[in-house]
Amino acid sequence: MRCSLLTGLLLANLVVTSYAFGQTRVGDTEFRAAFDATTMLLETGTGTCETFEIFLAVKPVQRKRGLMFVQSMLPTQGMLFQFAPQTSISMYMKNTVIPLDIVFLDNAGAIINIAEDTEPYSLTSIRAAGPATFALELNAGRTAELGLKPGQTLFRPDLTALQ
Repeated sequence: MRCSLLTGLLLANLVVTSYAFGQTRVGDTEFRAAFDATTMLLETGTGTCETFEIFLAVKPVQRKRGLMFVQSMLPTQGMLFQFAPQTSISMYMKNTVIPLDIVFLDNAGAIINIAEDTEPYSLTSIRAAGPATFALELNAGRTAELGLKPGQTLFRPDLTALQ
């Protein structure tokens, strides 16, 4: 995957800071204080690369919070949840205001399945179709715009600061 090779070159410096409440937009000062951020190149379904600012939810407190209470997110932003390698992942939309697409990925960064246009505030469980390591949340409709499909490798985890 040609754009994955560049991902490692684009990683931002990660800073671990305190947990914040009441954010309204991804990228606000309070939001940035709660989550580490990195720049990632994601390979689209057409083989082109898109640059995203990805906020990382790798600690339990970050995974629990996620995008709850966020009022808006830019089309070039997202949140990547990292779990134990190849585990059963289940998400829900509790206190999540904006509809999302959730992309479940294996430990190699390949798409397992995509939950599109999830329902805000829903407590219904949204599950990975198989063992997964990552869940990437993007604005609803972005996965279709990017042409993302199961089986496609979206990024290379070994080139990021996630592992």
